[in-house]
Amino acid sequence: MTPKQLWTKNQLDYGRDNLPMVCNNATELPTSSQFSDFYSSLDPDPAKRGKQFEHFVKWFLKADPEWSTQVEQVWLWEEWPERWGADCGVDLVFRHKNGEHWAVQAKCYSPDYDITKHDVDKFLSESNRPLIKHRLLIATTDRIGTNAKQVCDAQEKPVIRFQLADFERVALDYPANFAALPQGKRKARPTPYDGQHDHQIEAVAAVAQGLQTADRGQLIMACGTGKTYVTL
Repeated sequence: MTPKQLWTKNQLDYGRDNLPMVCNNATELPTSSQFSDFYSSLDPDPAKRGKQFEHFVKWFLKADPEWSTQVEQVWLWEEWPERWGADCGVDLVFRHKNGEHWAVQAKCYSPDYDITKHDVDKFLSESNRPLIKHRLLIATTDRIGTNAKQVCDAQEKPVIRFQLADFERVALDYPANFAALPQGKRKARPTPYDGQHDHQIEAVAAVAQGLQTADRGQLIMACGTGKTYVTL
């Protein structure tokens, strides 16, 4: 079957004022495959750590092998040309490749913190506008209180949750610290000799064959079959 739609291009959108400056003669900063290492490196001051995490989320949405297939452009709230006022709960906005806008709340909490309804109320209220079609709550904890979960699940506009466990299983080598953010990268693509499964090899071959007669296509695979590694 010829794939109908496939995105393989990954563009990292770094704003000049959004990331630390790296001198040309600086020693290459190390990367780490563990999200927990990156999280631990963030500033201990909650306000500074929160801002660093927002910049990280902007980078992550364009670097992650799966989110990058959906995100066309992403802005911090203060960068977004169509923002309607001061930051009152929406931290970032991205434009999906289908043209729809998503509002993002980035919560850099301790892994043992329970997200409360109060934590998400302003975000849900501020993002409930005609221009926003979807919401993304992205957090460094897997814990969410019953009331917070209930109010998110009951929204007319979907609220997707991306939490700690999701960060830990994506195919990224995370930067060792915030200063090394531009050097974070996708994990190396496995070869058949690295344990890639036969069905993944067949999927890559089918996509390559399909793109010989079409400039785009769609690759559909069941959950747990290794879509991320196929698209790397």
